[in-house]
Amino acid sequence: MTNQEHIDQTVKVTDSDATFAICPKLLHGAVGVSTEAGEILSIAKAHWRYNRPLDRQKLIKELGDLRWYYNLILVSLNMTDEEILDANAAKLKARYTNGFTTDEANKKDRG
Repeated sequence: MTNQEHIDQTVKVTDSDATFAICPKLLHGAVGVSTEAGEILSIAKAHWRYNRPLDRQKLIKELGDLRWYYNLILVSLNMTDEEILDANAAKLKARYTNGFTTDEANKKDRG
């Protein structure tokens, strides 16, 4: 499945309620991303801290949920994944002109 197909599926699931305006979609997406990130962190912690086998299938499901909420944010703000990737690449190129260094990473003013 491509990211655009995933976005189209996200729209089908969420746009059935005409009263679900942009701000609630954004909030729904933001809360969902945060919740799923916590679930992903729990999986990583169980593997790291308690030496449990990495539950790859559960991780895949949670990453899929996180991606769904991420796409909901994109849809709510009329953004594309490519726009986000381009902006992030430009930010990192400006921040780490000669590649990653700890000194550059620890600078306070990040913008």
